[in-house]
Amino acid sequence: MKYFKRILLEIFPSTYLTDRHNWLARNGLAILAYAATLLITFEPVLARDNFANMSKDRFITGLRRLSWYMRRGWPRLNLSIDPVYLFCENMDHRELVAVRRFLMRRKTYQSRETFLGELCFISACDTIVTFDTADYSKAASTFRQDVDQALQNNLSCRHSKSKKSPKRGTGPIVKKGPIVKKEFTRDAAKHALRDTLELLQSNGFSPFILSGTLLGSVREGRILEHDYDIDLGLFADEIDPIRLGDLLHDSPPFRCIAAQDQIVFTRSPSGALELKKLPVIFKLRHLSGIVSDIFLHYRDEGQIWHGSSMFRWVNSEFSLVFCDLDGVSVKAPVNPARHLEENYGNWQVPKYDFHCAIDTPNLQLHSSPLSVALAIWRLQMLSDQAVDAFDDLFEQMKDAGFVVSNSSGGWQIAADLFTLHQNGSGDVPAPTALSSVF
Repeated sequence: MKYFKRILLEIFPSTYLTDRHNWLARNGLAILAYAATLLITFEPVLARDNFANMSKDRFITGLRRLSWYMRRGWPRLNLSIDPVYLFCENMDHRELVAVRRFLMRRKTYQSRETFLGELCFISACDTIVTFDTADYSKAASTFRQDVDQALQNNLSCRHSKSKKSPKRGTGPIVKKGPIVKKEFTRDAAKHALRDTLELLQSNGFSPFILSGTLLGSVREGRILEHDYDIDLGLFADEIDPIRLGDLLHDSPPFRCIAAQDQIVFTRSPSGALELKKLPVIFKLRHLSGIVSDIFLHYRDEGQIWHGSSMFRWVNSEFSLVFCDLDGVSVKAPVNPARHLEENYGNWQVPKYDFHCAIDTPNLQLHSSPLSVALAIWRLQMLSDQAVDAFDDLFEQMKDAGFVVSNSSGGWQIAADLFTLHQNGSGDVPAPTALSSVF
């Protein structure tokens, strides 16, 4: 299988997937993606979605979805290199219904944990896209049933464990050498960093480095050779996100390949549910093929957080100071060691198997169906890790109000989680026994 992946990466390297494509490439691959998706899923609506992705030059989305269909469908080929890929992101209600139907037909061909976890992602996305529609209450009820069923399964697996496993990344360090390493070079990344800084700064923005780019600057004095992209930040309260988006979408030879919002559910003083969209990340492709992740940072009650549609990483408040990154002058947090410790723990020791879903100490939950679904998925991932890591995440879920105790002394998903109203306002369902979908 790994050799097949290498062959595909030779045919469709990440630099090709993020580039602009001509009419023939877009529509030729769109027809192939349509046929393959239909042949695997037997769902015309999913085939049309993938045709649209490819014909509109969204090759990454189209091919990654096709990869997921191949993994879950009858080909059963695992071509993924991302264990936390949100395969149903940006699907509409009809497409989510279709992908759920496809997954239900294939439930006996995968583990119970994977099946239940992916149902949670589907129903979480459906809860978001149906908000303010007549379908919302049903979607939210289905979501609560899905996550409660997955929660009970994860707790059952947790209680069946009798010994602790070593934590991820604390064993011997083995340099794996990422498959796509040859596409990321320090010289190309340095060129991309300099040009991206120039684009932003010349238009009045004040970017700073963070995450892997900051780590390379502090630990090695240069960009990490095993990195994948450039990580930059902007303070959200200092910019106009619409103006930033317009700039990044209209600055050839750069190409904005993605822009994500984080969905946050809040309560009004009357208890009514409200939905907020916060722009959190723009992915900007340089002409060299290097991608810069530009994260918007939000100040919140003495902390600063940034994230993606699913993730949220929280840091202590920080100010900025200029530093030198391999000859490039750029802003960075004034106390980089503290910042890196919050992000990575022991950042002085290289880790080549680091994953942001389970290895990041400052990953926190937020009030969103996607955050709940991600927490459920992380519990599954942590089943092979130290038991205390599982328990720490479960405590976060309790503190966030995602789970509550029940009359039998166990735990369940809160019955009023993401209901339209709270405190007896008319939409809180009574707890009921949940029927299994497996």
